[in-house]
Amino acid sequence: MNRRLVLKALGSASSVALAGCLSDSAPTSDGTTSTSTTDSGFDRALDIADVSIPDDSQLETTVELVSDSEKSRPPTLQIAVTTNVDQEVEFGPYRPFGSPTAAARNGDAQLLLIPDPLDVDGGRYYVPADGSEEHFVPETPADGCWTATTTVEVINQVAVQVDLEAGDTIETSYRLLNSPGNPSCFPAGRYRAADTLRTSPSGDDDELTSHEWGFTIVVE
Repeated sequence: MNRRLVLKALGSASSVALAGCLSDSAPTSDGTTSTSTTDSGFDRALDIADVSIPDDSQLETTVELVSDSEKSRPPTLQIAVTTNVDQEVEFGPYRPFGSPTAAARNGDAQLLLIPDPLDVDGGRYYVPADGSEEHFVPETPADGCWTATTTVEVINQVAVQVDLEAGDTIETSYRLLNSPGNPSCFPAGRYRAADTLRTSPSGDDDELTSHEWGFTIVVE
């Protein structure tokens, strides 16, 4: 597959966070994957629901929530996008999912999705709010909670254009962290994570079509 980077404007973003443990996954009726997990450490049950991507994108996606039994690292989202046809797909700045924020449908709480690794194609595209080193992910939980070390203040908007053949998959791991601004550790609620990608089956940059897609993190 071929890749091209296109530098675009800077944009503001707020931080997010997540948590989880052992997971079970099952396909949904639309071919996506819904995953549930129970986190005994935080007494929270986590579900991945409402995984969606437009049919006309000719793409399929899976979102799976996992974590190691030792709880030595934050829970992880495995996000994958597979194309059904030969086409050019534009992601950004991280692929396949380029937004760090999952926002509560009611209230101000947020969860954070930090790509692992944070370095990609020689750059880092999430800038911390406090000007510290761009790591975001703590080495150990704070008071038993995997809370991000800082919020994401700015996203360097870089579009990644990838030429894919039918059956090709783009997959990345994302650490799930609690936002430093949340009133508690992973407040219960429904958090929507949404992003936009663009496709062109003809490979013509002038005919790229935008598609909104995403999933919901349910904390109970």
